[in-house]
Amino acid sequence: MNKPIYILFLFLGFIVANEPPEWATILDKVIDEDCISCADFPIDLNDYLSDPDPDDILTVEVTEVTGATFAVDENLLLDIGLDSDFYGDINVELTASDGEFTPTTTFNITVNPINDAP
Repeated sequence: MNKPIYILFLFLGFIVANEPPEWATILDKVIDEDCISCADFPIDLNDYLSDPDPDDILTVEVTEVTGATFAVDENLLLDIGLDSDFYGDINVELTASDGEFTPTTTFNITVNPINDAP
């Protein structure tokens, strides 16, 4: 007599939840008009951005502003290039991404006017 054979498949699945990156406060900066190597720049964004998921690759984008251009390199160094003769306040908005979450932070830059040589 044949005995029935029972096969039991057991599947254990794990769902790994992605945690969002987090920004620490970036202090406001003060620089001078027409600076070439502006004080406090480049800013190492690794000092202000953390991600609980160490395998995530983080990217950062800067919202366009009037008076300056910004660049973020692959090492997350933020640098600034001021427009000629620009002075005033710049509100900088940074958006990080881990591929799923996109937290933002802001900080201000005050650009002091400098008298041009005659």
